[in-house]
Formats: sequence, structure tokens, C-alpha cells
Amino acid sequence: MRRAVRVAATALALTSCSPLLVSQSPPEQVLWLTSPAVPASNTPARQERLRIDVSVAPGLDTESVLYLDPHGNLHRHPVLRWPDYPPELVSSLARRTLEDTGRYRAVLDGDRTSPTEAELGLEVRELFIAESLEGRVARLTVGWTWSCGAATTAMPARVYEAPEGGDGRPATWAQAFQTVFDAALRELAEASENGSC
Repeated sequence: MRRAVRVAATALALTSCSPLLVSQSPPEQVLWLTSPAVPASNTPARQERLRIDVSVAPGLDTESVLYLDPHGNLHRHPVLRWPDYPPELVSSLARRTLEDTGRYRAVLDGDRTSPTEAELGLEVRELFIAESLEGRVARLTVGWTWSCGAATTAMPARVYEAPEGGDGRPATWAQAFQTVFDAALRELAEASENGSC
């Protein structure tokens, strides 16, 4: 009998504490992005390997999806997350896109280890939802540098924007970010096809 009373008391105590054990915060949601479909290269695969090195501007290296308010302040979204930190995310998307072109023997992450390797340096300068004259937009600003042997070619930074849709739902944010990444990655693939490296 005493044992039954102790069990009942323990269950009651746990039940009364349950609000402390259950988070009142909404669950995190991960924005999953995919590499766009790109045409296969018209030229045979090059012999060299391509290395991709990605850097991001200060403040952007976080798993949280960011929002830039009209006053220039960056805020972390309370729920939305990237699947990885932006350097790893951008590197993975760029690598898969350039692999799909078939232009290089291999596409790898990191700095060059041999002069026969080509290198693509990507600098992400903006990656957030921002207010604009057209409303709320997803914005990606990226510059890239191709290094082939002793030659280095710097491309002007490009700004890619897509409307967020205005309702703030995670699905609309995801679609807007997918749109800007698709545009940037297709242009990157086209640059590689046109002899950037």
C-alpha cells in the first residue's frame, strides 16, 4: 500500500513539474536548399581539379537565418535555421552545381594544394531577408575570384534578390532564398563554361 502511495505521489510531482520540462518555444525549422539544374558542359572535362574556398562577411557566419530591418540592424530569426553555417552551405551548393557541369575532373573544398589545381574563391557579403522599396526580399550578394595557374581573375560582386512574398511564412522565405541561390549558381556555372577557369 505504501509503495502504491509513493508511486502515485511521484507521478503527481512529475505531472506538476511538467510545464518546466516542456519548451514553450516553437520548434526550429531548417531551410533546405538544393543546387539548380544546369546544362552539362560542351567541352571535355578538364584535367585539373577545382578547389572552392568560401568566406562570409562578419555577422553572417551563423546557422540562424537573418533579417535586416530598415534601420540597418541584423536580427536572428527565432525559428528558422540553415542546415549548416553559411560557408559550408554555399560551398556545398557551389560544389554540387559545378560537379553537375562535368567541366572539372573533381570539385573539392578548401585551398589549392597544387599549382595544377584551379581555385574558386567566393565571398558572401550579404545573406538575409531585407526591406527594400519593393517590400521584403531575400538578398544574396557574392563576389568570386577564379585562380588558374598564376592568373587570377576577380569578378565584380553581384546582388541577387527575390521577393519574399510578404507573409513571413517559412515556406515563402525558403522559396525566396532558393530563387536567389538558383540565379547565382546558374551564373557561376555559365562563367565556368565560358572559360573563367
